[in-house]
Amino acid sequence: FPSLRPHEFSPAPSRRSPMTTAGTSCPDSNPEDEEEIVYIYKYIAALRIGITLVGINRLPRGYGRNDAVISTIAPSSIASASPLAVFDTITHINDVPTTSARHAVLMIRESVGSVKIQLRRCPLRVKFACAKLQRAWRKAKGISRLVCSIPPDVISHGLTFRQDLPNAAIVSEVSSSSPLAGHLEVGSQIMAIDGSCFDCPEQASQLLVERFGELVLLVKRADLVDLGRLERAAKAKAAASASSCLDCAVCLGVPKKPTEWPAMCGHHFCYDCVTKCQQRSKACPLCRAMPRSGKPAGGSRSSRRPTST
Repeated sequence: FPSLRPHEFSPAPSRRSPMTTAGTSCPDSNPEDEEEIVYIYKYIAALRIGITLVGINRLPRGYGRNDAVISTIAPSSIASASPLAVFDTITHINDVPTTSARHAVLMIRESVGSVKIQLRRCPLRVKFACAKLQRAWRKAKGISRLVCSIPPDVISHGLTFRQDLPNAAIVSEVSSSSPLAGHLEVGSQIMAIDGSCFDCPEQASQLLVERFGELVLLVKRADLVDLGRLERAAKAKAAASASSCLDCAVCLGVPKKPTEWPAMCGHHFCYDCVTKCQQRSKACPLCRAMPRSGKPAGGSRSSRRPTST
């Protein structure tokens, strides 16, 4: 799963099977009766909860072909604040059995109000494989796990972040009185705080203020931070925000069931307008951005089905 990131490898701990004892291998899957129920609230149908499900052709060994398996959870999304975890299998939506990842996505998208999600937790075998892959990914990307202690009487963490990069927490200054002095270098990027992700420096500062005692940070070395990519992403986000308006740019009317263009460029249109435009061109009507795909345009039909919500 190339789209996964280190802070997204957080499968919920699975309970040990009664048949598993010390010194034996881990079971390939959890007992079928160990399913859990999670409730998520959507006040409108167009609201995305922030999960992506694994496509049919990318399921790991041990999962069924029609299993609705969570592959990623977007930071600061509704799903990130819920007990949902990567590699959980969604079995029912509002007591209706799921028949595929696409079926689960469509049911979640169409639901309004309280959404009942019944799921089966990540198999232990996959969980341990993810942990091993996570360590290798962090090492290759120069990401380290920093553990330090914050006294409870500390008022300020003493960190300053770059304000010209609103989509990342890049350290611009570390106060000499900061409890993190000597641990962080200027230019390094904080990617997660105690397992919590964030979208901007302000959220990172708020998380640091709320924490004391043992603090666990995921930090990327300054020499490996791609500032050029972050600057381009910040400019693209600002341009998309400036060009967005209350009316649909296709039909010039009030958006009905607002839907983001599949290229994830930040532009929203009516659901029907997106469907009709997609039949003629995959490019966004405003910025001409194309959807990112790991396969050629002539790929299988299943690879083009929606698997995120």
